[in-house]
Amino acid sequence: MMAWPDIEIFVLAGGKSSRMKCDKGLMLFEGKPMVTHILDTLACNGLSATLIANREEYARLGLNVYKDLINDKGPMGGLFTALHHTAARAVLLLSSDMPFLNVDAVKFLAKNCGSEQVTVAQAHQRLYPLLAVYKKTLLTSVKKQIEDNKLKLTDFILTCNYKICNMDSFTVYNNRMFDNLNTPLDLEKHYASKQ
Repeated sequence: MMAWPDIEIFVLAGGKSSRMKCDKGLMLFEGKPMVTHILDTLACNGLSATLIANREEYARLGLNVYKDLINDKGPMGGLFTALHHTAARAVLLLSSDMPFLNVDAVKFLAKNCGSEQVTVAQAHQRLYPLLAVYKKTLLTSVKKQIEDNKLKLTDFILTCNYKICNMDSFTVYNNRMFDNLNTPLDLEKHYASKQ
């Protein structure tokens, strides 16, 4: 079992957001930048995060921000940057576009880490590589994946010694916990459901 400070939380906000047509992390959602929903949820529970982001505006949030060390490599590049910079034994990756994430799920994931290289969340038979803990020892392997242009995190996880952490019980009380807001249509559906 691992716990803080053995694990450092990183929120990935460095993507191109091509489907949303604007920076998702900074886009206003329910009155504040989307990324701050996750950051506030963590902070209210005594947890802090480091950001991986390439736009200067993220520095205004008052957190440590690192730019991608290797550009245009998606979440795999974000993982590489996180593993490179962390002094912890492992990193827990989150995505900036999951505003409904429950901090209990984050804590549950950390609590269930063992000797495996990766501990990844699963809900309804789907793996969530951006709710997963990756050991620092994977740094060289991640760099090799990038050099070989193998950028899918799920595919990479399946090559590792990994452990699945079932999160179905969390979705019973929060069925939107794993929702990603990737497109304008996702936002329209969200606001329509509230009317």
